Amino acid sequence: MGNDPTVFAGLLEYLDVLYAALPERTRELAILAAARALDDRYEWHQHVFEAREAGLSLATIRAIGRDETDPLADDATALVAYVRAYCDRAVTDTIHERATAHYEPAELVAIALLVSHYVGTGLFIDAMGVTPETAFVGWEPTERDLERVD
Repeated sequence: MGNDPTVFAGLLEYLDVLYAALPERTRELAILAAARALDDRYEWHQHVFEAREAGLSLATIRAIGRDETDPLADDATALVAYVRAYCDRAVTDTIHERATAHYEPAELVAIALLVSHYVGTGLFIDAMGVTPETAFVGWEPTERDLERVD
């Protein structure tokens, strides 16, 4: 992406708007759910660290990584189901209604656009052959896996 600085700058500006439109927890839940739905190892690897910083528990991250929603709170369950269905192009009225019980219409717009961005980014990353810079943390990382050294 950095090979075209003008496009990259516009992309970052767009992301800034989407990121600002959502609480961190919601944003990172949506990104992790999208990454898992798409088996996007790169975005998962990048965002599990961001999710922890946003306050998501290891249990929540691991549940998303296992494609489970049982241990999640109702709002997270609705969000993950919505994102998975969105990625599969299968959002039904029922799934949408469950999401609107927890998220305002403006938040769902931001969530859908954010997920659209990460679907596109995942396709781009695959096409460019980009892989995580460090060993993949896995779909069910441990606390030790998430010890970030910056």
